[in-house]
Amino acid sequence: MAALRAAKQALRKEIKKRVAGLSEEEKVRQSQVVSHKFWLVDDSQSSSDTEVSSNSDPLAPAPAPPPRQGHGSAENDPPPTYYLLCGGPVGVLTIGEQGNTVYRETDGLQSGPVHLQSVLYDLVPVFLQLFDHPMYQSSQRIAVFLSMPDEVRTEAIVQHMFSSGKVCFIPKYLSNSSHMDMLRLNSLEDINSLPLTSWNIRQPGEDDTQREEALDAGGLDLILMPGLGFDKSGNRLGRGKGFYDTYLERCMRHPKGKPYTIALAFKEQLCKEVPVDDSDMLIDEVLYEED
Repeated sequence: MAALRAAKQALRKEIKKRVAGLSEEEKVRQSQVVSHKFWLVDDSQSSSDTEVSSNSDPLAPAPAPPPRQGHGSAENDPPPTYYLLCGGPVGVLTIGEQGNTVYRETDGLQSGPVHLQSVLYDLVPVFLQLFDHPMYQSSQRIAVFLSMPDEVRTEAIVQHMFSSGKVCFIPKYLSNSSHMDMLRLNSLEDINSLPLTSWNIRQPGEDDTQREEALDAGGLDLILMPGLGFDKSGNRLGRGKGFYDTYLERCMRHPKGKPYTIALAFKEQLCKEVPVDDSDMLIDEVLYEED
């Protein structure tokens, strides 16, 4: 047991070091890849203006692109600029020398019609990730963590849940124990009213006793899982408190049973093998950006 604890702690330190090396822009980019499909749009090929219309949901996929066309090859041509689209532009990148990429921030998500001058769709990777996942789409009651700086960003996921009419639950951790409840979040605005914990994350306060706990009513269809490390066999390395393992055991005693579990990860959090024991609960799936 001591050897297992030491192995877990060593792996936690290694993964924290990997994630600490990521820029904020890279964390946001990977979070977008994990949560929803996106397309890269090349603005260097067309001579006419093109309007890209998005629907009222700024996180919905952009319309299907026309067929791909090739690039010019002149040595002195400037590198093309690509717009990262998900309904509206959510990031801009430039392809530099020798295929290196340099990311530039935009003003964030946009809704309504988006006008891009000289746009031609090209290089169109489509990621089947969370928003397209059949378990996410079919789930009504979903628990999601409010992300810490070293975790996949979940703000857009919470926003999408409310715009899709899903019921959102968030963790409330009890200090000095392994007990956690999943309490209902009433709205996006509700988040800002929640107090900050010592971990600098928001959760309902001790005097907030009127919220629905997921297992007191209809249970959960899906839990989106945080963690420090994951392997492809579904093993998860948490922070050592046992909150999620304990909660999943409670779920198994609920009439609805254990919900489907999806972990959201930076690719730097993927491990060849996570050391576990009998008390560690397997997760069903890990979503991350594949190389």
